[in-house]
Amino acid sequence: MGPERAADSLRKALAIGADRAVHVSDEGLAGSDLVATSKALAKALEREGADVVLFGQQAGDSDGAVLWAAVADRLQLPVVSQAASLEVGDGKVKVKRQTEYGYDVIEAPTPCVIAVSDAINEPRYPSLKGIMGAKKKPRETVALSDLGLGPDDAGEAGSRTEVHGLSEPPARGSSERIEDDGPAAAEKIVEYLSTHKLL
Repeated sequence: MGPERAADSLRKALAIGADRAVHVSDEGLAGSDLVATSKALAKALEREGADVVLFGQQAGDSDGAVLWAAVADRLQLPVVSQAASLEVGDGKVKVKRQTEYGYDVIEAPTPCVIAVSDAINEPRYPSLKGIMGAKKKPRETVALSDLGLGPDDAGEAGSRTEVHGLSEPPARGSSERIEDDGPAAAEKIVEYLSTHKLL
């Protein structure tokens, strides 16, 4: 889902191996929050009937980190997050998720929604052959009306959050930098901690 310029990202996905692309794009989507975005994506995914829906770790425009859960809720599908590895077969997925204590191994039936971590794979770059082949692969652009949604379902009208202002975070207190210049640095650190009664 995105404006017309998002088609560039879809072309790259096709060039590195995707079979086809569906681009949810409509001027009425501008200003959609998580609620409206999840509604549009869920409707598009209902049309596709996918066995496994993959979401990335985060988007470049916001860090809500819950879009995948909102879409899974709308689709009434199981969801697993932070997948570091993924196996699909026999009507289920097996996900390995890293935790602070090791790894969790989670199984879920398909269809399901999986949010992957950045550890899931090595980035791939499109080859010239892939770029040329992407031009022949099917791409579909879908509008709100194609999804059975109206102007009140997306954009500011379909959103449930309001942004009242943005500002820089408050400045932190004063800090002191100690350069590592050998044994003297350790003495400076001990002196600083002692002065601030942290020892």
